Amino acid sequence: MQDNSAPLSYQHIENALRDAINKMADLTQDFATTADDYAVAEATYKVEFAKARLSARAKGDHEGRKVTESNADDIATVATESERFHMERTKAQHDAARQALLSVRSRIDSLRSLMTSHREAGG
Repeated sequence: MQDNSAPLSYQHIENALRDAINKMADLTQDFATTADDYAVAEATYKVEFAKARLSARAKGDHEGRKVTESNADDIATVATESERFHMERTKAQHDAARQALLSVRSRIDSLRSLMTSHREAGG
């Protein structure tokens, strides 16, 4: 465990920066993967929702009467609940990957500032 009262050495800052840059490369790949997963899940949901909505409009209600726009949407929502859940889950994963990437970028910026300060102080 590091003593928090001792100043960081230039070498420590450099190592932390290298680790953060490596982490950023991994997080960038994760972000790209989750973006692709989310795009596929969203497209799948939208297509299945449209199909279910069109089917409801074509079939009508249980007595064969034309369904309203609102009813067609309700029927499609129920019919595509698993696709919607999957889309929402992949969106949350994508948002988390974005936040992780932003966090490591912020850490890199902070470490760069520390390195500059350390150099300017002659340390």
